Amino acid sequence: MRLKSVLLVVLLIVMLPAAGALAQPSPVGPEAVWELPSHLYGSFTDCDERLECLMSVMKKGGASPQAMAFTRMMKDNCYLEKFKEMGKVDLAYVFYPSRANTNWAYFLVNGSPPMISTENVQLNAQGRDKFSINIIKDPLYASLNRRYSELNLYDPAVFQQMEILPDGGQRFIFAYALIDGPRAGKQAGWVLVAFDFDGQGRFLQTRLVRLTREIQE
Repeated sequence: MRLKSVLLVVLLIVMLPAAGALAQPSPVGPEAVWELPSHLYGSFTDCDERLECLMSVMKKGGASPQAMAFTRMMKDNCYLEKFKEMGKVDLAYVFYPSRANTNWAYFLVNGSPPMISTENVQLNAQGRDKFSINIIKDPLYASLNRRYSELNLYDPAVFQQMEILPDGGQRFIFAYALIDGPRAGKQAGWVLVAFDFDGQGRFLQTRLVRLTREIQE
């Protein structure tokens, strides 16, 4: 092998770990929490998704570098309002001041993948992916289906509890509104959905816990 080729291989070996490290997002923690001052509310929402504008408003509002990094990572008009340490996987409450219907959303952070949105869940009788929920076999479904013609699941998810699984993993349970027709339709009940992680914090899947008429909010 020629000397130039050897040097190139060595250079690549040295650089690859550094590149991999840069690709990993920093863990989300309480230092990334920020409260949007009321006098800057309009300025923040007017930024839309222009990141430099958002960063400027957050700096004026006393946001920490970690809080600004979180918003930059999200690439959206939002910020981390609350954070709760739960184990290997933690709970993040993100606020979207300019949204019309749902101004907040929960994310499960610091696991693998590093961030999972609770807004990915959808009803699907086939259950073909990790975020599809099949409610047809639930004992309550038949009576609801007789009364309501078009049941749909809607965000935002309402956090209920976190359970430790037998293998040391975590189960996060959220409630989603079950509504007849469009978002403004009549509420039929709630869908309790679990997000399961193994003991290493790796996301496994979502699963239906049960349908219910009421929840603790």
